[in-house]
Amino acid sequence: MNDRQGKLLLLAATVLIAMQLYPPFVWPAGKNAGYACLVFPPRIIVERDESYTACVNSSLLAIQELVAAAAFAAVYFYLGRKRNT
Repeated sequence: MNDRQGKLLLLAATVLIAMQLYPPFVWPAGKNAGYACLVFPPRIIVERDESYTACVNSSLLAIQELVAAAAFAAVYFYLGRKRNT
């Protein structure tokens, strides 16, 4: 592993962790609730004593993680191949 690959791995880990900390949310009715911090999910207050909390859209998060990991893997192997200079 060369220096550029090491920096890329650090960047990939940072991006993938950030994607886990700020996932996409969805309301129970299926509508998009956007992205928010995992610790403080979006809430909506319907009445004085009734509120709804959005759930993590795990299928979308999994797709995003897989696409990002595949992109980082492709760049990692591209940086690691030997070039004739």
